[in-house]
Amino acid sequence: QSEFAKNLSAPARITFLYRGQKVFMVARADVPVRLTILVDGQPVGDRAGSDVADGVVTVQPDKLYRLIEDSAYGAHRLEIIIEDAGLEAFTFTFG
Repeated sequence: QSEFAKNLSAPARITFLYRGQKVFMVARADVPVRLTILVDGQPVGDRAGSDVADGVVTVQPDKLYRLIEDSAYGAHRLEIIIEDAGLEAFTFTFG
């Protein structure tokens, strides 16, 4: 059986509250899928080590994507806006 969540239409969203400094997502797509990453309602800025640039990451290869690389631990609301159909999200991990 499949071990991922897949959006069949776009746009779609993944939203959750987390406590941490870092957020990682294992994902893939058959064709490039553009994601907009918001933390507490604001686009994620460029951070060293992050795969996100100007609040956007493109997913295609099967790998671990570094979404959040904050300088401090805290409680936040993460929103991932999936702009294209076909994202296969396997898991999220936090640091």
